[in-house]
Amino acid sequence: MKNDKFLKHDASASNDEKLMILIDKEGMKGYGVYWILLEALRKQEGFRSSLAILRSLAIRARVRKEYLI
Repeated sequence: MKNDKFLKHDASASNDEKLMILIDKEGMKGYGVYWILLEALRKQEGFRSSLAILRSLAIRARVRKEYLI
């Protein structure tokens, strides 16, 4: 059984340069979507997923599917 209940999250992740740029550009919506995508990929074998999951993730994140692409 794979461990899909844990994702190591650095408490200072938002201080990462790339994430700071993401937050500056997209706000906390972008940061939240980033973590929803990471959580979803963590549950997949090899951290890869079909694009078919995007619709469900977009609904959960309350964004348009195109925002995730």
